[in-house]
Amino acid sequence: MNKDNENNSVSPVKTRARKRIKIKVEYDPDPPRCGNCKYKLKEQLAIPGKRPYRPMYCKSGGFATKPIAICNNWSSHDGTTLEN
Repeated sequence: MNKDNENNSVSPVKTRARKRIKIKVEYDPDPPRCGNCKYKLKEQLAIPGKRPYRPMYCKSGGFATKPIAICNNWSSHDGTTLEN
């Protein structure tokens, strides 16, 4: 490693400290979003590895969506909603 990389590198946070930080900031690894909604229809691919010919679609709202989007009608597969 050269001197420039040593001076500019960020020291890694220890595992225990990382866990404490996640608890402190109430980190949610799986927040509500269209990607984990029960109304999601996955994109369909014409040819594997190519662009989808039908994007992700919402069965409830009847519109195309993206995995990181969210709406007020979100519901998980176990029935949890945004109000619960």
